[in-house]
Formats: sequence, structure tokens, C-alpha cells
Amino acid sequence: MFIESWANTQNDDPVNGLALCKNAHWMFDEGLWSVDDELRIMVRQSKFTESGPEALRITSFAGRYLQFDPASKLRPSLQLLRKHRIHAGFRGL
Repeated sequence: MFIESWANTQNDDPVNGLALCKNAHWMFDEGLWSVDDELRIMVRQSKFTESGPEALRITSFAGRYLQFDPASKLRPSLQLLRKHRIHAGFRGL
């Protein structure tokens, strides 16, 4: 999935992407979660209510680091992640 919408920018640079499942992609696009400058997951708990097993809730991922292949040097652009946080309303978090 693209951090910055490809439909709006045609930005297909690898640093404009995250490999996500369909549900995580939708939640990212909806601004339910984002990523900080340390590549830790941020969750907008005030935007929704979750139920189900604790381990499967998105809120259980808050504060965890994104995981990457240690051999890979590619990481998402911090600048594009900042733009996503602002667009999704994470300014004060």
C-alpha cells in the first residue's frame, strides 16, 4: 500500500510503501493508525471501539515497532509518514 496515495501523486517510489494486509491497509487509509518517526505504531483509540481477543485488537500493537528484514535497507519515508500523521489527525499525539 502507498503511504501517499498513488491516485493523487503517482508516487511509486519504494519508500512510499508499506506491505500490509487488506484490513491493516484500510485502517491506515482511514487514519485509525499511523507510524511515528521511530517507526512505532500509533493507534487513534478515540476513533473506534474494538472487541474480541486482546491479542487481535489493533490497540495491542500501539507502541510496537514495524518489522523489516534486517538485510534490507529500504524503509518508509519519514517525511511521507509525517504527512500521513498530519492528514489522519495525529498532530497532538
